[in-house]
Amino acid sequence: MSVLIDNRTDFKISCKRLEQIYEKAVKIGVLPKGYELDVCLCESDFICQYNKDYRGLAAKTDVLSFELSEFAGSVLICLEYLWERSGKEQFEQDLFSVFAHGICHLSGDDHITLEQRKLMSSREKMILEM
Repeated sequence: MSVLIDNRTDFKISCKRLEQIYEKAVKIGVLPKGYELDVCLCESDFICQYNKDYRGLAAKTDVLSFELSEFAGSVLICLEYLWERSGKEQFEQDLFSVFAHGICHLSGDDHITLEQRKLMSSREKMILEM
């Protein structure tokens, strides 16, 4: 198991909790054993550029996921955007939730239909249960 967390911001984040979330996703089979995950905690301008380049949307977003191979992927999380949206009280919980959301996207989950949203939401909850 391998998770690499690159915090490119001034925010102080519990990497241990992010690692636990990743480990839980592997343990319950959302990600396969041996999955290598890179996590980039970034600012708005960074994620805006990725969102524009890969999704054609010139806007901030909270999380982007990129499957690199069957056993490797990347999750980008915009801490600045989360802080603006969540505020101090909800920030960490939202961070952990969007991380679980990004992991679910790597496993092929989506949220276009109501059925997909329900499945993805239940898997996110399972990942976050400790």
